[in-house]
Amino acid sequence: MGSQEREVALRVLEALVRQGLVARDGTVSGRDLLAEAAAPGAEGLMAASRAQRGIVERACAVPSPGTNQCAGWVCRVFETAGLRPRRCYARTIYQQFCTYSGEDPLRVAMVVASPGNPYGSGAWDLGHVGLYVGDRVVMDCVGDKVRRVPLSAWLLAYGLDAEPRWGWLGGIALA
Repeated sequence: MGSQEREVALRVLEALVRQGLVARDGTVSGRDLLAEAAAPGAEGLMAASRAQRGIVERACAVPSPGTNQCAGWVCRVFETAGLRPRRCYARTIYQQFCTYSGEDPLRVAMVVASPGNPYGSGAWDLGHVGLYVGDRVVMDCVGDKVRRVPLSAWLLAYGLDAEPRWGWLGGIALA
């Protein structure tokens, strides 16, 4: 992780500590969140295949489908590319398709998910999902807006309940 990304990650971690969501040493249930957020092996956009870059292009063009529709947005991105993922919830995507974590390579156009979401009314059980777009950036839909977030900040913010994982939506590897 670069110095600028590390600064953002530290600010996110400090905010989580202030809110009482993370211990002062940056851990939750013995897990070192900052170490997890480093996510070595994250692929850069220019190293991605044409199919992977096509998903990123679509992600930049697809608007939010509405409030609290993170999984709906991800599915629409893939649908505009001609892929037909089953509509499902973020937690289901996490459980069925996100099998990589920690030291495992994170490839462009993989979904990044968490089984819990502490930032919305009733969202804890639904989870949260975004799309890795390369160069250590995740795009996701929060509220009714699509945003770009540094990977380390995303992993910190959504890694409170369980370690975020990543994988190919629908089991279709684009690389």
